[in-house]
Amino acid sequence: MTTIPGAGLRRVQVVRVIRNDQIVTFRRDMGKAEDYETEEFAIPGAVPLSNGRWDVIETVERMLWFADGFRAKQSKKLAAQREMPDFKKAWEMITDAKRDARVGRKRFPITAAR
Repeated sequence: MTTIPGAGLRRVQVVRVIRNDQIVTFRRDMGKAEDYETEEFAIPGAVPLSNGRWDVIETVERMLWFADGFRAKQSKKLAAQREMPDFKKAWEMITDAKRDARVGRKRFPITAAR
């Protein structure tokens, strides 16, 4: 995500390609960040070789196609919108388990009779 002066948070697609042994960056403004439910992600299209060069494994067209499809299929909430874990309850469960182990107590879940 990035900001454009006066426009709020925006979602931007960044494509980096190697042309004539130089990295070229292309940015596409995709609209307001709040319009997207998916988290940001990266798709590698090349892998580094031991000699300092890169081995291209995907074309730009295929990576853009995959990114568009991935965004269309996802319905996950953004990390900031996910329900936060209850750390207090987790801490109590851990301390109870340690105390139970120390005194030799075992807890079994209570299930309804059939």
